[in-house]
Amino acid sequence: MPSPKVLTETQGNLFISPIEFFCGDKVLISYDISVEDDFSIDMLNSSDQSEFFFSTPEEIQSLISNIDEYKNITIESIDYSLNKNILNFKISCTFWQPGKVDMPEIKIKTENYILKVPVPQIEVSSILEKTQISSIRSYKGPEIIPGSTYIVWGGGILLLGIIACLITMIVKFSKIKRFCKTLRLKYKYRKNYKRSVSKLNLLLKNSQSLSDMDFCEKVQSILRGFFAVRFSERIYNMTTPEITKWFTDSFGKLLPDNAMDAIEMFYAVMVRCEYIRFSGSSSQEAVLSAEERKSLLTQSQEIFDLIEKGIVTE
Repeated sequence: MPSPKVLTETQGNLFISPIEFFCGDKVLISYDISVEDDFSIDMLNSSDQSEFFFSTPEEIQSLISNIDEYKNITIESIDYSLNKNILNFKISCTFWQPGKVDMPEIKIKTENYILKVPVPQIEVSSILEKTQISSIRSYKGPEIIPGSTYIVWGGGILLLGIIACLITMIVKFSKIKRFCKTLRLKYKYRKNYKRSVSKLNLLLKNSQSLSDMDFCEKVQSILRGFFAVRFSERIYNMTTPEITKWFTDSFGKLLPDNAMDAIEMFYAVMVRCEYIRFSGSSSQEAVLSAEERKSLLTQSQEIFDLIEKGIVTE
């Protein structure tokens, strides 16, 4: 097996929040880089997700093998996500030394590539330079702050309000739980939609390098992946007729018309792709033109849109 190809990306856009910070402050570093098309495809093919989160020491060390050498920085978490050809890193960390601090190099490994990402130096502000104070101030006794009585009364009223809200939440716990579950489902389905559309766009961009059979196989894989997350993982192991029959038996008249249109369009695209894949070059009808390739991807996009707009998450 050939060794992975090593890529190094040294150019990127760096954003830091807050803009000015000191030792001991928690800082969020956002770093965007542009990666090659081949790496994007390999990264998507190596995993069923495009967003990754690392927070434990072992997980962070898998990205930064020499993290123990960086004593002047504590990294709480690293997450990165791929959007087309833009790889975005978010690093949550705390610095313990003022001045310019070297950041560790991040390594991402896929099946065929090792991507090295050197993060630029970070400037940590000094409190001593900012305040021009280099000695400890003398003790100063407590003072009565004008208007403090109003603050105490305001705090008491706020506390009562919080207690009232907690009581309301306990009483309506089931509704709140159902609401939170709905939010999680919406986030999951929206993430699945964006990931599937991103795969379609990558396939359109690189379709010329694929044979008709390979192209159709990837279209079917993207469609199956979308429906498996949206409805049931059992779709991974079903044939195309079994999938449509399962929808009819499971949902019947529960799905709206535009969602049923999406199922019928799904069946048509899958059947056409299967014909191309398994008929070989025995027929002229088993050849895909550039226009038909684009049409299959357009129909797939329309299927995703119809499902997302036609089914209400409950």
